[in-house]
Amino acid sequence: MDRMRVMQLAVDESEPGTAKMTIYGDISSTDWMLLYTGESDGLTTRALDVAQALAGLPDDVSSVEVHINSYGGEVAEGAAIYNALRGCGREVTTVCDGFACSIASVIFMAGTRRVMEPASMLMLHNPLLERVSGNARQLRKAADDLDAIAGVSKAAYLGAATIGADELDAVMDAETWVTPAQAVEWGLATEVAEDGASGAPVQVAD
Repeated sequence: MDRMRVMQLAVDESEPGTAKMTIYGDISSTDWMLLYTGESDGLTTRALDVAQALAGLPDDVSSVEVHINSYGGEVAEGAAIYNALRGCGREVTTVCDGFACSIASVIFMAGTRRVMEPASMLMLHNPLLERVSGNARQLRKAADDLDAIAGVSKAAYLGAATIGADELDAVMDAETWVTPAQAVEWGLATEVAEDGASGAPVQVAD
């Protein structure tokens, strides 16, 4: 395994039934450093890498624990990672190690267990187009397209969230940073990780 890459998947000999994955850095189909310099900086997570890593797991691996720290990236790549995890045929736990922002928060929703570390946050917002140009008709279509693309994230959130679609719309419109306690309250997370000092869960969803 290339230790310089932020997306890694490994099976610890002490826990042979569980594979642990890290999804850190940008989520993108393009490794820009590789494209421009011929050398990868290893800071990009691609959906293809995730899918291939999952497909290569031994049959005796029954669960996957995914650790996330990412500001997000491309919606298509994040949606493909979300679906790859959901369809991998194993019990998936996602853990927010730091920030799970934008499409990375959608990947977080792939877990049956979704664990927030006490010092972590989600960020939910509507998708963006970095550059838009055209006439009035084309710009209106771009806005409609963005609304449709936002539906990808909304479907993932609403699959588990306890808040309704209208409240979720308001949360995404406001580009909302979500604390661990709020994530549990809204059903985005199932629990907050144990406090190392007390050894007890900080908060657990019903």
